[in-house]
Amino acid sequence: MKFIKSTLAIGALALLFSFPLAAADASKDTSEAMKHAKEAQTHGKAGHAKELLTHAEESLKHAKKALPELSDATQRVHVTESIRHLDQAIAHAKENHAEEATKHVDEAITHLKELFNAHIVEAIEHAKEAQTHGKAGHAKELLTHAEESLKHAKIALPELSDGTQRVHVTESIRHLEQAIAHAKEDHAKEATKHVDEAIDHLKNLPAK
Repeated sequence: MKFIKSTLAIGALALLFSFPLAAADASKDTSEAMKHAKEAQTHGKAGHAKELLTHAEESLKHAKKALPELSDATQRVHVTESIRHLDQAIAHAKENHAEEATKHVDEAITHLKELFNAHIVEAIEHAKEAQTHGKAGHAKELLTHAEESLKHAKIALPELSDGTQRVHVTESIRHLEQAIAHAKEDHAKEATKHVDEAIDHLKNLPAK
């Protein structure tokens, strides 16, 4: 299976969908592992060792659940490495060493990203940025990130062979286009509703 190196690669929040998919349970658990690792990373950068610990433990739990479901050797290597770094992150967080813990969370994320499609990861990352700005009432910034998310979603769509995946990405594109239209009218609240819907659809995409 071919892998792509990327930043969300949510994500690896990376996934070439033209290849065989991982088991559904593994897909769900790798997505949860990534989600909690990103939360741990955010708290770690803010120096919150306790919160980092909570999310790192959740990420580790899901990574361990996903591992037996993966048949691809390269995927197993990446998940195994993410587990090793999450173990280290947890150990450092328990000692209240947020900076060192965060370094290991960063490494875990790097490995987990290898399970996701690069463009889907970017689409999710920008959609989440758009969501954050939308909730703060920043229509202009929402617009910028929604346009970036849309760009990556459109690039990813032709790569998808699975019908259900194509439906989710198509729906995310539709909602992102609506979000952009509302943001251009400075309607941050309505735009955010569509960004929320786009994220819901993008998060339904499994690991490659």
